[in-house]
This record gives sequence, structure tokens and C-alpha cells, in this order.
Amino acid sequence: KKEGLYDDTLFIIAADHGEHFGEHGLAYHSFSLFEELLNVPLIIKWPENYGLSDRVPPEGVSHDLVSLVDVAPTICEWMDLTVPSEMQGRDLTTNPGHDAVFAEYDRPQPPKRDRLLNEYPDFEAYDRGLQVVRTSEFKLIRSTTGQETLYKVENEGETPIENAEIQQRLSKLMNEILNSVPDADVDEELSEYVKTNLEKMGYL
Repeated sequence: KKEGLYDDTLFIIAADHGEHFGEHGLAYHSFSLFEELLNVPLIIKWPENYGLSDRVPPEGVSHDLVSLVDVAPTICEWMDLTVPSEMQGRDLTTNPGHDAVFAEYDRPQPPKRDRLLNEYPDFEAYDRGLQVVRTSEFKLIRSTTGQETLYKVENEGETPIENAEIQQRLSKLMNEILNSVPDADVDEELSEYVKTNLEKMGYL
């Protein structure tokens, strides 16, 4: 504001994931695709005097389904840049929401997996990759074990339910959009540089 740039600046504030604080018996941000990890803030302050003259950005609080893949196309469109064809998201200015959004969680990598299996015998239950499809009302979580669980989403949480018709519809949608469930079953040799940086971030 001191530099006179605030009104012409696009601000986008987001989080890459949430955190568990004991919910579902979990801590931190691993081993699940529950709402505590997926439902993250996305705050946008639109420029007042920049971009296409006929663009009218949405205002207020929205409960539409959006994804972090929408951030880059939104920036491109607002800057009047061509959105690369490989981008999967959409411009949130003119396309505010999705019918469904998706997320994946890779199976723990071999070094971390081996350590956790040695230290915690019960960890085997969490040694799996996960995928999720989420609509405004329901979500389906699938694991590398082949298990699928359908949830009713409400009040920023989810409750397991049984509904064969909805589960089949969401499972079909997941098959159309996503590849196979992530399963890190290859212990790839990492360079010392990569190992050092992963260790500093707590991943090894």
C-alpha cells in the first residue's frame, strides 16, 4: 500500500494441506484424505484496475468446490495470458466451482515405511495409497488394498454411509479421471543432495 501497488495486485493465499490434531486417531498431515487435510483455505483479493475490463470477479464467501489446480489458470486468465492446455484447473473468475474434486495420497516411501513398520507394529493399517473423489455432499475414499468407503460430508467433516448407487457413480467417476492408486513400491536410490534436503524437511 505504501508503494501504491495494493489496488492493482492480485493476492492468492492458500494452504497445500491441513493438519490432524487427534481426529481419526491421527496427527500431522499423513495417512488420510479426510476433510481435516483436504478442506484448506483459499483467499483471493482481486486487483481493482488490472486485467480484462469486462471481468467481474466473484465476491464474498463461497462454498463452491474448488481445487488448488485452479490457482494457476486463474492467474493466467486474469493476466490475459493463454492457459496451457495441460493445465487441469479452471479460471475461478468465470468458473467458480467443480461438480467434483480429486486428491491422492501416495503410499509411504520405502525408507519411511520400513522405519515406521519397525517402530510401530500397528502401522501396517496405514501402509497404503489413497484416492478420493469429493462432491458437495459425498466423498469416496479408495485405497491400494481395494477398500472403498463412502462418506456423507457435512459441517466440514464426514460420516461413513452405505449407498450402493452413489458409491458406484463416484467410483466410476474416479476411474475416468484418476490413474491407479499411488503405490510407492520401488525403493529408488536418491542422490545425497536429495537425501540431505528430504532429511532437513523431515521426510527421511
